[in-house]
Amino acid sequence: MIKAYWMAALLFASLGGNVWAEAAETAGMVKHVRGAVHIERGSEKMPATVGASLQVADKVRTGADGVRQ
Repeated sequence: MIKAYWMAALLFASLGGNVWAEAAETAGMVKHVRGAVHIERGSEKMPATVGASLQVADKVRTGADGVRQ
């Protein structure tokens, strides 16, 4: 009985830790975009749109005609 209790407690503790590990910290948001602008998040590239959230490690890249704020 005690062993089953500790196994269940360990299972729930390990599941809860993943939620915190995957939570991303929001650093800001895109307010204005003109031209070619995209956000790099890890290996993923996505178009920068007004209102998009930016995370701490994101990189905002612009093309030759791109402007962002």
